[in-house]
Amino acid sequence: MRGSGNFWMDSDISDYEVKATFGRGTDTAGPGDISVKLVDSADRNVMHMYLKFLWNKAWATEYFPIDWKKRKQVCHSKARKGELQ
Repeated sequence: MRGSGNFWMDSDISDYEVKATFGRGTDTAGPGDISVKLVDSADRNVMHMYLKFLWNKAWATEYFPIDWKKRKQVCHSKARKGELQ
């Protein structure tokens, strides 16, 4: 990551990137049992500063908590046209 010689990989996570994450989640809780909607409903300025600090610290140290690597996902098949109507 850092020190790769690639400008994009060596750059800090920007305010724009943090801001772009707000309002894009669901009520489904992640590995820490915290839903994105809960984060979105918190004070935006405080949450923005906290997330930017946390993500940049993880990026700079190349340490990502194991829970960040987990993903809860359930796939539902989509009914074909004419089925289940």
